[in-house]
Amino acid sequence: MREHRCIAIQEMMRAKKVDAVVVGPTTHMKYLLGGVPHPDERICVLLVSQDSVQMIAPKLNEEQIRSFTDIPLLLWEDDEGPGHALESSIVGKGKWGTVAVDGTMRADFLLAILGKRSFDRVIAADELIGSMRVKKSQEEIEALREAAQQADRAMEYAVKACVPGITERGLAWEIESFFRKDGAEQVMFTLVAAGPNGARPHHESGENRIEK
Repeated sequence: MREHRCIAIQEMMRAKKVDAVVVGPTTHMKYLLGGVPHPDERICVLLVSQDSVQMIAPKLNEEQIRSFTDIPLLLWEDDEGPGHALESSIVGKGKWGTVAVDGTMRADFLLAILGKRSFDRVIAADELIGSMRVKKSQEEIEALREAAQQADRAMEYAVKACVPGITERGLAWEIESFFRKDGAEQVMFTLVAAGPNGARPHHESGENRIEK
């Protein structure tokens, strides 16, 4: 667990008079805790108050969550639903003045929480977490450097793998495979756009073949 980041968020909350921060299984959660459980339709949220940190999560994800954090978990089973976990959390206690919400979390997660609480104001969690994430630590700078070097290696491999007759999708898979074999934790996407598709920035790699 990256405890220092949660502590820093709490200090900012006290300074800005924010009562709670609600974070879904997104990059914000990974930034704060060092990991993120598999995101699906089951409600899973990190709840940060000015003096506590806890997570509502499906029992199904307990082992995965425990691999990267030891914060208190309020677990729920599929056959019972998340209602009791919500009531037992800081969501079910008192009134919030201001709540900061992760703008990239699922809307149904947010509705489930806000339906249990009265509050005066909702702001974007980016006002707190975003201001922290723009200031990179030495560890993050080194990770960015390593990622850039890996991307350079992948590009060199892609040029060699770009032979006449290979499809865009086939080349994209070659590139993704290279990233994984080279140690990438995650490959968000690979985009190969050949011929007339090269002018389409949001093209999805398909069966178009690379020509000489």
